Amino acid sequence: IALTAGTWTLGVAFQALILFLPLARIGFKYKPSFGLGGFGLRSMGPVALGSLGVVITSEISGIILTRIATSAPQRAHELTGASLFSVAGNATYQNAYTLFILPYSLIAVSVSTAMFPKISRSIAAANLDEARHDLVSALNNVGLLIMFFAAAMVVFPEPIIRALLPSVSMDETMLISYALIALSMGIPLGSAFLLIQRTFYAFEDGLHPFLSAVMQYGFTSIFMIIGMMVLPPEHWVLGIACSVTLGGLLALPLTLMMLRRKFEGNLGGRDEDSGQGHCGGTGFRSCGLADQTTGSRTARRGYSTSRRAHELVVCAGHLRGAHHCAGRSICGCVVGGTHPG
Repeated sequence: IALTAGTWTLGVAFQALILFLPLARIGFKYKPSFGLGGFGLRSMGPVALGSLGVVITSEISGIILTRIATSAPQRAHELTGASLFSVAGNATYQNAYTLFILPYSLIAVSVSTAMFPKISRSIAAANLDEARHDLVSALNNVGLLIMFFAAAMVVFPEPIIRALLPSVSMDETMLISYALIALSMGIPLGSAFLLIQRTFYAFEDGLHPFLSAVMQYGFTSIFMIIGMMVLPPEHWVLGIACSVTLGGLLALPLTLMMLRRKFEGNLGGRDEDSGQGHCGGTGFRSCGLADQTTGSRTARRGYSTSRRAHELVVCAGHLRGAHHCAGRSICGCVVGGTHPG
């Protein structure tokens, strides 16, 4: 613990200290100042309080998640006599979440960090058109990139798990793949939430990110509890993963409605009737979902790499199409104030 925690702390400290070099090059001079006055704490107070509320809400949901996932193997053993190592538990979910969060951390966090100052400057200058354009552009670009990562995790869960978690057994790989597929469906949602949250903060608004978190984690917690009540313990972790995605799916339109008010009722939505029929397709069947949810059977069928590559391309197209349709629907019905035919 001392080794991992100590090196982590040293890494964060080094990351902070190294930033003083570019600051010195641009002429920034650091002068320590003691006391609480002159920092703008009065204006930052509501934002900080809202951020604290987001953390508390996520921690409560995390406690519920951990308790359900941790108790799944023991409960399954008591009911059916199943081995504790053959039922997905908290370690299974955490491994799946670790892989799920990688593209989010690499793409969504990087883009939101880069775009936040630009959006903040536009909002401070009362240039809502520029801020709106930057936000929509970031959502589109991040959504496009993140879709391919989501498609890869849906189509190739086992190879990805084996490559990034080589110490995991094949049986555990199968258990992780179920949760990873369900979580991967929500990667675009999580990326959108992050960009929207940063935009609220640019408005110095801490209340609406908190309300958004309450809705998202509230829906997730409710679905997790319902899943625990109606599903056998062997499927509790899969139910948790599905709950995380469904919670984000239900909370996103409500969050966009709140953001719409910040932009005077317009986020660039358009009334587009063409192509609406594509939204009703069942393209995820081409992603191998039916096969992946029964991973061991898929492995026995011995799909070739070329077949999987083809499925990845098809799945990426369907995911992108679903994202585009969802974007049109949200922009038309929620953001832009129009109603698609």
